[in-house]
Amino acid sequence: MDVSIEVKEDTDEVRVHVGGRLDRQALELFQESMGELDLAGRRLVLDITKMAELDSCGLGMLLLAREMAQASAVLIRGAPPEIRHKLEIVNFGSLFEIE
Repeated sequence: MDVSIEVKEDTDEVRVHVGGRLDRQALELFQESMGELDLAGRRLVLDITKMAELDSCGLGMLLLAREMAQASAVLIRGAPPEIRHKLEIVNFGSLFEIE
């Protein structure tokens, strides 16, 4: 399954919907999508409800998104059970708000 990335911007937050497999092949598309965003004063919401798989490259991309957000809050929303388990194993709850 290919990756799909959709960005929606509001006044208070930027939602990035990520679906499919977030892996090495998706890195360039993800970086392009994130690089175009102005997050100043807005919360970044990474909606991964439709994400099928997350490997170490995908974890790195989530960290990249957090770095790009700088002082803005970052929320990971809708993680499927397998992916949520991976996020818990690597202690991402200490770096992100996860719901």
